[in-house]
Amino acid sequence: MDSRGHGEGKIVDPNLVKAVRWAVIASAVVAAATVGVVYLLMYLNYAPLWLRVYSACVDSQPEVVSITEALRHRSQCMRWAVEEQMRLDQNLQ
Repeated sequence: MDSRGHGEGKIVDPNLVKAVRWAVIASAVVAAATVGVVYLLMYLNYAPLWLRVYSACVDSQPEVVSITEALRHRSQCMRWAVEEQMRLDQNLQ
């Protein structure tokens, strides 16, 4: 193994390393921007109804004991949010 830890005789192209590094950074920036925009829309009350219902339900989650309980609560929140959105859609028709 050479001093860089890449194995015997293998040379990694520095341009490839830079490209991968920038791709990871760009992906993280896009993900953070997307989350920021969603929260901004929710704050300004422009978010779709189902997202507001889901967020309020998740925020009201009691102290959980296990991951299973948390997942069960979130799936129930999603069901309620979808039901509310479907009810609204039916009333608009």
